Amino acid sequence: MQPVFEGRRCVIADDVRSSREVLNRWLQEFGLVTSCESDGLAAWESIQEDDCDLLITDIEMPGMSGLELLNNMRSGENPRYQNMPAIVVTSLLDEQVADVVQDFGGTTLVLKPLNKTVLHEVVGCVLSQRPVEPVYMSLQSDIQEASGISPSLRYLVERARANDC
Repeated sequence: MQPVFEGRRCVIADDVRSSREVLNRWLQEFGLVTSCESDGLAAWESIQEDDCDLLITDIEMPGMSGLELLNNMRSGENPRYQNMPAIVVTSLLDEQVADVVQDFGGTTLVLKPLNKTVLHEVVGCVLSQRPVEPVYMSLQSDIQEASGISPSLRYLVERARANDC
């Protein structure tokens, strides 16, 4: 595959090392310069240190969650962070997760297990400023959503909103 976005910078935030490594490899094939972080706080610091074109973040992480990271980006005064595309990846099955991600300013949601073709499509659309769907699933995914809001998602939403400055 020909690198499409050579030199553009992406911060990856995921507490699962194997997920970070896979995302890192796939995005580098796409020409992106990547920075991998294991939690939202380290990702937030990385985003502020260097210009960044894209964030890919998990939701459930120790320390600062992906929702708290999005909240920091969108509620700050820097328009660069307010407008930076943010792809949220999660294995959290919940019928309201897409709405929550949108409420916190996520650009789109990609459900795990991740698929290279789907990820490249989504990243290509986001970085080219083409429209994206609210949710993308792995091509082999037959996952049924849980009904209602899960206790895990409810806790993360409440924690992120409580930390809203």
